[in-house]
Amino acid sequence: TRGEAWGSRRGRGAPCEGFNRRRPSARGGARGPARMTWAQCARRWRHVAPPCAWLAAAAQGGAARGRRLGGRGFGSVEAGRRGQPAEMEGILPASHGPCPHLLRVGTMPVPTVQRGEVLLKVHATALNRLDVLQRLGKYPVPAGASNVLGVECAGTVVQLGEGSSKWREGQRLMALLDGGGYAQYVNVPQGLCMPIPSHMSWIAAAATPESWLTSFQLLHTIGQVEKGDRVLIHAGASGVGSAAIQLAKAAGAVVFATAGTEAKCEHARRLGADHALNYKAQPVEVLLNKKRAKPRWEQQAKELLGDQGISLILDCVGSSHWDSHLELASMDARWILYGFLSGAGIYDKVELPERSPSMGSLLKCHDDLHVVHR
Repeated sequence: TRGEAWGSRRGRGAPCEGFNRRRPSARGGARGPARMTWAQCARRWRHVAPPCAWLAAAAQGGAARGRRLGGRGFGSVEAGRRGQPAEMEGILPASHGPCPHLLRVGTMPVPTVQRGEVLLKVHATALNRLDVLQRLGKYPVPAGASNVLGVECAGTVVQLGEGSSKWREGQRLMALLDGGGYAQYVNVPQGLCMPIPSHMSWIAAAATPESWLTSFQLLHTIGQVEKGDRVLIHAGASGVGSAAIQLAKAAGAVVFATAGTEAKCEHARRLGADHALNYKAQPVEVLLNKKRAKPRWEQQAKELLGDQGISLILDCVGSSHWDSHLELASMDARWILYGFLSGAGIYDKVELPERSPSMGSLLKCHDDLHVVHR
């Protein structure tokens, strides 16, 4: 999974790498690093979140990672006491921009559970690209959604709203959210929750709803992936890409993954990709200033495919890869657009491969899943 065990463990605080420092000994010199726990960080930085590893990852837009919440790590709210507290703590953008210090830990009322909702005590959440975009001010908060970051979480049901009969108090659930996952409590429509298998950790569960369900939807619900299909997956080291590689291999497909560095390509291979292609590598023609040269990754893919084409394309890129997809797609290929990282503009005249349906998908936080087929 893409979850990583950051945060406090029960019984004692895990070290916070952002505050490791050398301390002097009585004889002079260094005695070694003084390590602070997440709880100590929270007490010292109550209004400005500490510049630790998980915030650094947010600043760089890295792959999503799990983060334990609740208990000692967030200070004043005593999550273990009987009944729900009136207030809780959560992570909010103090203002927008590239600096991770713009996040702060704020105090706010515990959400009121509405009809058809459940109130979860959050045990773990995850970092997604959407959180990074929201912190940068590039993604407006949906109307009626929480200003607290976090679009997925795992937690325990502590209260059921009127008409909520699908789950029971004390049950372990993972959930897809409009926001609010970076807090100690969050209210969720009951249809957006799923039970956590007994063998799955809180952190693995928190890292499941957004990327893994998106990947499953793209490959199986829409793409109808089959054994032997040749599947092209872009952003192979991202959250969705990492999950899609593993799911496609489990379905018996041949996986072509793209990434922007050799290290990311190697990561994709470790996840099971049969072929990992660096889309930033430039062909000789480009180095000789011939602007119309085909991308090197496209040339490599055509050599590997031989007289075959790509059966299923998971396209989160859009504009810049459009021509390459036209070249690589086989007859009856399925081309699924689920993002436009390079922009949505293509051409005045849109050309599609022969007998190739182009489909779009958007995973949003509604009780029903809205999928558009074009």
